[in-house]
Amino acid sequence: MSTVWRVDAHQHFWRFDPAAYGWIGDDMAVLKRDFLPAELRFELDIRHIGGSVAVQARASEAETDFLLGLASSNPWILGVVGWIDLRAGDLESRLEARASSAVLKGYRHQVQDEPSPSAFLEDGRFNRGVETLQRGGKVYEVLIHAKDLPAAIAFCGRHDLGPLVLDHLGKPDVRHESAAEWARRIAPLAAQEHVSCKLSGLITEAHWHGWDERDLLPYLDAALECFGPSRLLFGSDWPVCLLSGTYDQVCGLAGKATASLSEAERDAVWGGNACRVYGIGNLETQEHVMDLRIKDKVYLVTGGGSGIGGGISVALAREGAIPVILGRSPLQKSFRAEVRALQPLMHFIQIELTDEQACADAVQEAVSMYGRIDGLINCAGGNDNVSLETGVEAFRVSLERNLVHYYTMAHYCIGELKKSKGSILNVSSKTALTGQGGTSGYTAAKGGILSLTREWAASYLKDGIRVNAVVPAEVWTPLYERWVNTFPRPAEKLETIVRNIPFGHRMTTVEELADMAVFLLSPLSSHTTGQWVVVDGGYTHLDRTLTAR
Repeated sequence: MSTVWRVDAHQHFWRFDPAAYGWIGDDMAVLKRDFLPAELRFELDIRHIGGSVAVQARASEAETDFLLGLASSNPWILGVVGWIDLRAGDLESRLEARASSAVLKGYRHQVQDEPSPSAFLEDGRFNRGVETLQRGGKVYEVLIHAKDLPAAIAFCGRHDLGPLVLDHLGKPDVRHESAAEWARRIAPLAAQEHVSCKLSGLITEAHWHGWDERDLLPYLDAALECFGPSRLLFGSDWPVCLLSGTYDQVCGLAGKATASLSEAERDAVWGGNACRVYGIGNLETQEHVMDLRIKDKVYLVTGGGSGIGGGISVALAREGAIPVILGRSPLQKSFRAEVRALQPLMHFIQIELTDEQACADAVQEAVSMYGRIDGLINCAGGNDNVSLETGVEAFRVSLERNLVHYYTMAHYCIGELKKSKGSILNVSSKTALTGQGGTSGYTAAKGGILSLTREWAASYLKDGIRVNAVVPAEVWTPLYERWVNTFPRPAEKLETIVRNIPFGHRMTTVEELADMAVFLLSPLSSHTTGQWVVVDGGYTHLDRTLTAR
């Protein structure tokens, strides 16, 4: 299994100002707003991308400083490619002013926007500026259109003192030029071994929202053939990519292009090459393992196939524990493969948790397979919007779906937990503490979960069984993403939410919540019981005046 962080090597941030971003025309209305780290972070987290490289989007040193400021408060921004006037007479002193910034990896000029890009690439002062950059150890990124490829080939040939990066595959004319012809023309550039190329920006070169991946994949295949997997960097070009598609579509296209590569080659394209080119550091890290001393222990996880429960299942497997996942729907193949790669002994039981006999049978199945149960994670449930006015029967059903099976599973597990001196972890919700409005069933259930946590902890002290609860607030899961997308302006809704989260102005990730849950289950929290641990960046309890940015 890969241990290399994935990196989005090309994305942008801005606070939109029509005068400053004149290249954003009337046909680009989707880009005419602020795009800031909190929004991108969610896209990265969902796809297990560890960080990004932020690239300038206008010719302004002020924007370079803006990006550096964002990176200082968002350490997952692993590098910044800024702008500086490379033709300035005092270039060296300007570079020296930012020389202490370790996150500033290089510079770019939007050559494509010059009146004559080919002539600009031959400009003497500009070339001397690029040479100065390279002598100082900085990367230069080449941004051109396909028509200026001959000039770019000559330009790159003159500057081999350090790495150069060709943005967006050199922007091939995918509407009029075949992939084979483009490959023939770019081959002399690819032959220069100091030049790398970003797999980015392709969908915006095609007909916006009218492209077909079958038409674009040949260009990515040609890039792999010309540059090889050791000199290609994945980049999303977010948010510019939104002109023609979604972040998910960009990742899907790159995923298909790299699917036939070896694991090591995919790791290089999806992060390793970016780390090498930009000098980000060694992200070929050890696996995210805390050594919680739960190896080979058996844990039942209700709702463990997706969302928060899925995160807990993965975290358990990563620590060497054996997750027995209980869920209503079959596991997605990709998720099953991910968990099985971490823990081949994992098991899945398809179950309706409101069926008491099915719960009893599931517990017995786990005991028959593994001979023991070391812990129970009650996680399954969902906010069903059953209000005071919905009706008594709907309220009863809501409690069955969100509370009663917590009791049922604990009832049938308690005998085995006494034998193993195991632990129970209940997943509640901040709505139990704050209310939400219009959710009587769900909030009653989540409040009951907290009450049962204390009751069970008190009841089984002498048996050595610890019982705790985690209380999430705003956690970015696929379900939450779908909810946000029901609003007319999802991005604005999201920004409103994260603005009220004091710590980092971002949502909690599934991984952060799962890490806390698994820690509470482990022997490393051996003297912790009856606790409600709120994992929410201060959202529930801290003074809201602290949310001011």
